[in-house]
Amino acid sequence: MPARALTSGVLMEVSESWIEKIRWSGSPGSRLVVDRLFEMPVAYQRWLAFHYELMKQVAASQTPQEQLLRLRRTSFSLVHRQALFEHVRTAGVSRADREALFAALHGSKGYDKAVLAEHTRFLESNSSLFCTDYLELFMRNDTAFGAALADYRTRYIEFFALYCGWVLAEYRGEEFCLAPVLPEIKMQLLRLQRRIMAISAGAVGRKVRGGGAGDRRRGGPRGDRRNPPAAAADKLVASWWQSSASEAPRIVEQPHPRAIVSPALRVPRVLDGPMHPFRVGH
Repeated sequence: MPARALTSGVLMEVSESWIEKIRWSGSPGSRLVVDRLFEMPVAYQRWLAFHYELMKQVAASQTPQEQLLRLRRTSFSLVHRQALFEHVRTAGVSRADREALFAALHGSKGYDKAVLAEHTRFLESNSSLFCTDYLELFMRNDTAFGAALADYRTRYIEFFALYCGWVLAEYRGEEFCLAPVLPEIKMQLLRLQRRIMAISAGAVGRKVRGGGAGDRRRGGPRGDRRNPPAAAADKLVASWWQSSASEAPRIVEQPHPRAIVSPALRVPRVLDGPMHPFRVGH
């Protein structure tokens, strides 16, 4: 870990360099996300502004250890922020359910505008996740946290699917049979998040698949890091559900709203989104 805290300028310089590297040598999934940002200069500039605000918060911490904790909290927030668009793209949500879900979470904004807003959040959040991944691993040697966060994300997506089921039922005035268990699952998520935050920096994490650039928990440029699982990470997993059969899915194959909105729509633009639509530790 560096002896001194890093400035926002250094954090941004490293982040921009990493995004540029992903653009040319990343895995197909990570390149597709980053390429969407570069399709329109305004989209990339807006992501820079979004990411700069995140890095300012990290840089505001006075010590390297405090910056590490801030990076970790930022990663959790980004996982939460991109969940809705990923859910509707990967969970086989019907058109009618999608429309009802976006109406419930975005109010009177309108379905098409809400989808485009969530698509923007998805691209921004995952692009920033690429950067926090890199900063955590290479500048803080935070390998154990990366593996534990991937496990957390799997459990969060499972919770989020239940949460969306409850939102739809409430919106339609129907009963949701699993509603009583949602508060307990949420509390388990919060406890798991606190335990992951407490993992020591530099600890050995469980094996992570190697792959293209910019994709540590999705197969990254670090090569094949098949280290033995850490006892701490194993306890985190055992304390809740069993490990998912899917190692650590984060980026969908085609992160674009074309399958959700009409192909006649133009390139997505940045729109306002709900402040805290997921209500889990933002």
